[in-house]
Amino acid sequence: MRAALAFAASAVMLAAAPASLAAQDADPPARIDRLVLDGTLDEWPDDGLPGVVVSASGRFVVLGVRLSEPLLVQAEGALEATWTPPDSTRRVHWTYAERAGMGAAGPLAWSDLGVRVHPTDRSRDFELAFEVQALAGHLGADPGERVRVTLAVDGQLVLDQMIAWPADGPSVRAPIEIPERGGGVDRVVSWNLESNALFDPDRQPHIGRVLRLLQPTVLVLQEVYDSTASAAAAVLATLFADPTATWNARKAGDVVIATRDSLGRGVDVGFTDFGRALAVPWHTNDAVALVVGVHLPCCTGGTPPADRRRAFLLDRIADLVASLGASTEQPRLGLIVGDLNLVGEANALAPLTEPAPNRGAERPRFRALDVVHLDAEETFTWWQPSSAFAPGRLDYLLVSGDEPGEIVRTFTWIDEDVDRASDHLPLVLDFRARVIR
Repeated sequence: MRAALAFAASAVMLAAAPASLAAQDADPPARIDRLVLDGTLDEWPDDGLPGVVVSASGRFVVLGVRLSEPLLVQAEGALEATWTPPDSTRRVHWTYAERAGMGAAGPLAWSDLGVRVHPTDRSRDFELAFEVQALAGHLGADPGERVRVTLAVDGQLVLDQMIAWPADGPSVRAPIEIPERGGGVDRVVSWNLESNALFDPDRQPHIGRVLRLLQPTVLVLQEVYDSTASAAAAVLATLFADPTATWNARKAGDVVIATRDSLGRGVDVGFTDFGRALAVPWHTNDAVALVVGVHLPCCTGGTPPADRRRAFLLDRIADLVASLGASTEQPRLGLIVGDLNLVGEANALAPLTEPAPNRGAERPRFRALDVVHLDAEETFTWWQPSSAFAPGRLDYLLVSGDEPGEIVRTFTWIDEDVDRASDHLPLVLDFRARVIR
């Protein structure tokens, strides 16, 4: 199997030499208090790569690695991590491309070890995390016990380090309250409601509790199938349990944009096999925003390849936003939100974030916002314990980059109701738009 996964000899090499293996005593991994599990290694010391650290909460032990060539870790190459207490038969081994592990008691899934892989798309930089308690349980490691950590690429050791096993971090998140919006602040919530959950009687109570908790000004939903915009609006009115609420909605394919404010005419951009996008002018607080809800095709492969289909639709969205921005309505704020399914090329957002010049109407420049869970540690927006894939970031918030207003905060919400409603988490954006006189 390894031969089938192996790189060519020069395909992947690490930029740093392997760490030395301590002969006797070992120190616990350093804790990085500002570590965000996103695959960006800015928080790591320059001389600390490749290396092992503990996250701010103590929940995760994290391997940081920088490759010389980009890699789609959960699908390509032969990257393997091994944890072994010396002089012991205990051992946990994880093979990233196979998305599978092995312990003393047999095969292991990502959910057994609390595996995290950041980022989800192709990259050179990775943070590869394991939950301390989960890994210790399968490893049989006690706090302070010496454990050998190795990371190998194509059978070649690139990290070989002895650590003292860290003290067990919390196994569950501490309760976190949702921030209040505050006066004059609008809240956009984007949520992929897996497999038509909006119309599922068993999941509707969970969806309703989440939406009443978040109190969105505008909702952008994906995977709302086989229905009309008015049907979706009627369900939302019921879920909010407010008889005075009137929701306005627009729908294209499985994408719905809904608000209690005024919505302009929706523009449908997309194709069944290439994803869907719905653009709608939204009037709020005497301001106008152009909201684009997006659901791009999943995964890799296909004909044409999924990366090419996603790139095609993102290019169309960039042209659409440019043409609508040149219209008489002149939206002052552009929002592109939704499930972008970015699991391939890392430059997929270039048509929006690095727009090509001189192509019809001038394309505005967007920026992808950092959206972190309220514990300020994790960034995944999708997870499914029954899947072989570890949690990843599939959902995005992008705003036009010409300072159209004040971004108050962004966050991703997770609780038991979210888990029971969908495999995606809702993304939240709070902002104050500029007033148009």
